[in-house]
Amino acid sequence: MTDLSPASSTTETTVGFDLRRTGNTWQRIKEGIIEGILFVAGISSVVITIGIVVVLLSETIPFFTVPETKTIYTPTVEGAQTLTISKIIAPVGTYVDKGAPVVEFSSPAGSAVLTATASGKILKILGEVGTTVEMNKHLVDISHLVTLRDFFVDTLWAPVFDDPRYGIWSLISGTLTTTLVALFVAIPVGTIIAIWLSEYCYPNVREVLKPSLELLAAVPTVVYGYFALLIVSPVMQWVLGMFGITMGGFNMLSAGLVMGIMIIPYVASLSEDAMRAVPIQMREGSYAMGATRVQTALRVLVPASLSGITSAYILAIARAVGETMIVALAAGQRPNFTLNPTQEAATISAAIVQATLGDLPHDSTAYRAIFAAGLMLMLITLFFNIAGYLIRKRYREAY
Repeated sequence: MTDLSPASSTTETTVGFDLRRTGNTWQRIKEGIIEGILFVAGISSVVITIGIVVVLLSETIPFFTVPETKTIYTPTVEGAQTLTISKIIAPVGTYVDKGAPVVEFSSPAGSAVLTATASGKILKILGEVGTTVEMNKHLVDISHLVTLRDFFVDTLWAPVFDDPRYGIWSLISGTLTTTLVALFVAIPVGTIIAIWLSEYCYPNVREVLKPSLELLAAVPTVVYGYFALLIVSPVMQWVLGMFGITMGGFNMLSAGLVMGIMIIPYVASLSEDAMRAVPIQMREGSYAMGATRVQTALRVLVPASLSGITSAYILAIARAVGETMIVALAAGQRPNFTLNPTQEAATISAAIVQATLGDLPHDSTAYRAIFAAGLMLMLITLFFNIAGYLIRKRYREAY
């Protein structure tokens, strides 16, 4: 009688080994797929960011390097039907500043001087000395080039006007003012909520309150905008009116307050996560030294989680700087260089939206101004992100 036990044992061992090997192979395949998806997601984010920068630069560089032809029309003299060119002050090829005299006219009703509506080089004069021309007719072409001085020194943003202006500071002031008002609301309120959720709130209550708080971030911004315009603005007008302060229906204060409410979840949720990541031993050590809950929270938890709290603040700043609908509806769309939050003003994002509503020629300077403003908005956001990274690197704690 043959003994089959060793063969049977060998077969079972082989089958078990094959099953384990097969399981390991499938595990490696699944991990490889997940790794590939994560790699593609990471590369896609980098490629998309680079693409955005390339698009902004491709339109911003011509904004400062490609001149635009500006048309100047003959002036109007009361009581005259036509004008006669008596003198050409700035001939073709001459560079003139804005407001400089170009052509002098005479008529029985009086004389007049045609001035440049923009700085640039005289390209064409449709007439010569002694030529009779009609009033309000195309006479002079000027090659106007937007300079860095026009962009960074001027304080009026009006790219689609007959006399265009490209001063970005009126938009930057509106953006920074609304952002500061929002931060004055979101940072203290969000930080207090984070401390309460982390140290004072019962676990069962936290499980309900924290998701409810995060729902504020899911509300459409257009709803926040109408809430600021129809509810907050009238209330603030009534409150400030009691102190003799006049405020219009469109103002940066109401827009900033509602923006602050909108970004509270970003500050509170991320800050609370950072505080809860602090080891329990640090809390227990603080309590063992006789510290109260408030002292432990402010002197132990906040400094220990400062890196995560800073990340929450930077995310809130970036969200406020790029907000569009709230400021477009509540703050108004009139560029105004002011830091007074009770005044109407336009932000960079709101100005971009306003410009895209019109029919702008694709290759015009006004069209390229949108991308120049967008690049400035991206640089402001990049500045805050770099500052936040340096702060996180300086105060980061590893546990």
